[in-house]
Amino acid sequence: MLLDTLARPLVSAEASRPCSIPVTQRYWPRLAVVGILSCAAYAFVMADVIGNALSGSRAVVLLVLPILTGVIAMGYRQQPRGVSDAESDWIVAAAVGLLGFTGIHLVQQRMPTLSGLWQLNLVGVVLWTACLLAIMFGIRHVVRIWQLWLFVIGCISPLPFLMTAALLGGSDTAIALLTAALGAIAVFLAGRSVPPRQRLLATIVCLAGATVIAMAVSGPLSLAVTVVLVAGIVPVVVTALMLRRFDAASTTNAWTDLPRRSPLSLVILVLIAAVLLALNPPQVQHNHASRPAFDWVERAGLGAPEVFPFITRFLGPDATLVRYAVPANAGMPSAAVDVITTGQRAALDDFTDAIWYPSRRPVEYRPAAGDSMPAGARVIHTNADAATDGTVIDWYAVTWVWQSGTASQRVTVIVNQSTGSDQLPPPPAPLSLLDTSIKPALWIARQQPDNGGQVDKVVIQRAATVISLLADSPATGRGVVTDD
Repeated sequence: MLLDTLARPLVSAEASRPCSIPVTQRYWPRLAVVGILSCAAYAFVMADVIGNALSGSRAVVLLVLPILTGVIAMGYRQQPRGVSDAESDWIVAAAVGLLGFTGIHLVQQRMPTLSGLWQLNLVGVVLWTACLLAIMFGIRHVVRIWQLWLFVIGCISPLPFLMTAALLGGSDTAIALLTAALGAIAVFLAGRSVPPRQRLLATIVCLAGATVIAMAVSGPLSLAVTVVLVAGIVPVVVTALMLRRFDAASTTNAWTDLPRRSPLSLVILVLIAAVLLALNPPQVQHNHASRPAFDWVERAGLGAPEVFPFITRFLGPDATLVRYAVPANAGMPSAAVDVITTGQRAALDDFTDAIWYPSRRPVEYRPAAGDSMPAGARVIHTNADAATDGTVIDWYAVTWVWQSGTASQRVTVIVNQSTGSDQLPPPPAPLSLLDTSIKPALWIARQQPDNGGQVDKVVIQRAATVISLLADSPATGRGVVTDD
């Protein structure tokens, strides 16, 4: 049925006679094609996002972003002005798509850790959807909805959302209120054809209603359900009422001039969607994390813990971050063990690629070698060979996740790279916009080399000794780490 509908002759831009095909039969099938192919190309990615959000992820904005995008799109109910050019639509879509996906790939290859933290692969969903809209509805329509693209680009990476929520305290209520504000912005953007006074009134009603609901249900309901309610259902209801009251007549003459498309176009788009699906497989789930002995801290003989409360602003109120000083060893550099503990594994995974320690330049995680290493262990270190400031402490770290009862723990063994110093490695610090965006962007602009420097074998051996000490229980086994 869909193919038959798309295969019918459509009125071209040059045609002056009225179209005999109803608007609903011309507009909605194409919109359905865009939605189906967008979801099909990134089906695994979307499934991971939804699964993580329902499992306790703090990046719940991704759960309602498609809804808010639809809310904003409801405000574009008139046919864009100008003459459509079917060939230009294909050329522009192909050029933008090729350049965009190439740029994403290059950044991911140059800075994989930072790309993972920003979840740069999600930008591909927006790029692919924009290309589909350009082909099915014309490039004029894609350019006209620039406000929608700005909103989506600002929300598609969860890192800015998570950092903003952290500034607001990081509680479930703060996250719900933040998404409520995004819902109100979507309502405002959707009211572009509504009189300004009524548009502002609808925005205020949405924000006030969502705020009251968020304050009332953020405790009894889960975070995901609360966010869907205040940032999904409320904006949809308010927008529908607003447009029905003030914009009911705007669709009578809309979308009577769509670019001509053949069934072959649909076949090409399906093939491209299949390629994108193959290039975006499901994420590897790390549910096989090792289980340490319940008293592994006492067994290791670590010192008194030092608490860092800032972690609750990022991972939620039940999260903790503590540092244990490792007993000194003659001839070995100083070391410490940092442990992030939370009952929500998905919240911990939100910051899998986060670097909680200072560095002069971007550093990258890489898999730790060694069959007996804890599952999923990774190595990261600063470049001590390029050090120019003697006051800055270079460090070497090995990190992995343990499942201790119902809690998930990210354990990090961090070692001072200065073998002749008894000073502890730098303590963990909150993420900042400067370190996660501006500094890396400047680094790429300067075209600096990717040389990570060499780590002294004594430092590596110190980390291996500490890991062996922590893993010295029947539940985990022992391990040796190398820098190869």
